[in-house]
Amino acid sequence: MDTQIRTNHGLVKRNYAEGYLLMMLIAFGASVMGTRLFLELTGYPQLGGGTFHFAHLLWGGLLLFAGALLPLIFVNRVMYTISAIMTGLGVGLFIDEVGKFITATNDYFFPLAAPIIYVFFVGTVILYLIVRGRREQGPRTALYAVLDHLSDVIDHDLDSRERQHMMGWLNATLNNRSATDDMRVLAMHLLEVMNDPALDIYPRRESWWERLGAALVKFEQRYLRRTLMRFLTGILLIIFSISSLLALTVTVLALIDPATRDSFLAGALLDADPRFSGPYALLWEMVLIALQGLIGLIAMLSGISILLGRDDIGTRVAFVALIINLTTVNLLTFYYEQFAAVLATIFQVALILVLMRYRQRFILKTKTTEVLSKLVTQPVMPEINASGG
Repeated sequence: MDTQIRTNHGLVKRNYAEGYLLMMLIAFGASVMGTRLFLELTGYPQLGGGTFHFAHLLWGGLLLFAGALLPLIFVNRVMYTISAIMTGLGVGLFIDEVGKFITATNDYFFPLAAPIIYVFFVGTVILYLIVRGRREQGPRTALYAVLDHLSDVIDHDLDSRERQHMMGWLNATLNNRSATDDMRVLAMHLLEVMNDPALDIYPRRESWWERLGAALVKFEQRYLRRTLMRFLTGILLIIFSISSLLALTVTVLALIDPATRDSFLAGALLDADPRFSGPYALLWEMVLIALQGLIGLIAMLSGISILLGRDDIGTRVAFVALIINLTTVNLLTFYYEQFAAVLATIFQVALILVLMRYRQRFILKTKTTEVLSKLVTQPVMPEINASGG
């Protein structure tokens, strides 16, 4: 055995890390929106009254603290799920009060608070996508995953699929040239345990979301064929573009007509929320309308392209336009419209998911099939004899 191997404390991604991050994201978004909705419906009550005011930031801090403590105290894997949910709820309650702590007047409704919360949420989404897309294949990653799943053996919860995954990781470790001798020894012994007839394997219980996912896949394969999906995707893009194009059209027509220009600008200034006052407030609002109109025009053209059968280029352009809208244009949208922009944002995210699913089912799959077909039908070149025979 090699005794010259250095200690390796390199970071290894936790098994199912993206799942925990997704739970945290959902809890984060639900926490912020639930808090805002509750306060709006109840007239913004204050807990404490008189001298004291227990802001919900404090409850968020307590949830964050509890979420950090649980996985430090308990070894059970379910604690990661509870910790992820508590962390999401806590950070939502905490950051919801950011307006109070960036202004001298402790203004909870300060317009910049909504974009800050939105940027923080989008940043966490990007982190989730990075973690989800990261695929580590080394022997250390495989063995850490096996050790994590050994808790199912202790808890009498190991099913056939988990056992199959564990055996796959162990075999991958044995076949990996970068695996050290001690890794191979550990993998061999664990493989013996997995193959032991005395090991109890329990019936697999499908979770409700797995059953729901299977039902949705079955539904789309039966009813949502390519023609219908092309029509729905194109129409959804056109619907998304209409409101933006209407706002831009009304603004342009009002500004180019001398008879309506002054009254339009005066009305815009009078109707503006006093919190948005400033020398550039109206200018930035015009910039927002222009950007939304541009994105709307691109979405309209993409939707028409998809309806006309040019779905590859149409879905590509629409996807890029929506990503730009979510990551940049929506910053101004949240500044001016505050949390009223949430429903539109949810619709945009749903539209992106529809585009991704459409490309996955009908475009990428078709291209892969065409490539494989060419490889299968490609004639094999005759082997040339070096001696000329």
